[in-house]
Amino acid sequence: MNYEKIYNQIIQKANSEDRKKIKGGVYYEAHHIIPKCMGGEGLTKDPSHPNIILLTAKEHFICHRLLCEIYPNNKKLIYALWCMITSKGSAGKRYVPSSRIYDVIKNQQSGIRSELFAGRKFSEESIAKRKETRKNWKHSDETKLKISNANSGKIRSQEYKDNLSNMHKGKKAWNAGKKTPDDIKARISETMKRVRQEQKQKQNLK
Repeated sequence: MNYEKIYNQIIQKANSEDRKKIKGGVYYEAHHIIPKCMGGEGLTKDPSHPNIILLTAKEHFICHRLLCEIYPNNKKLIYALWCMITSKGSAGKRYVPSSRIYDVIKNQQSGIRSELFAGRKFSEESIAKRKETRKNWKHSDETKLKISNANSGKIRSQEYKDNLSNMHKGKKAWNAGKKTPDDIKARISETMKRVRQEQKQKQNLK
């Protein structure tokens, strides 16, 4: 399959249309035709830039998948695709792939994040912004269901387990020396009780 040809066709189609971001209109996402990690210029807030094109959510997802096929050794492209499908985007309008495709991409990016950010230091301001973003960020119910279905009954290969183990070897646990607050313990306890009850209910229905 000629992935590059398909990619160019999507870009050309979008370029031939007079696409604009209008409140209440068609939902578009800005895309770098030449990826930033490959030297592509332009800000997504400036659709007039020649390297920025407006795509539908599905087109945007497909283009990022095609880029990963065109440049299979570019780990940054794989990580960018993973960030795309795990981000809600604007008002949760991001394209949600099938559980099978989600699982494929998840396995592709496994271990890439730690490799890409090895030795990188973030500013205190950047860390604070990330923490604030995570507080308000939640998966949609649809995404949660697809993730759950993708992982249900899954058996991890020994290679996957070994890679996961090697990735964390020699690293200090994130919660080492930290005490869990009583209110968090109570929430965890309640969650586990609810999970056990749901599991019993499912077993009784079988």
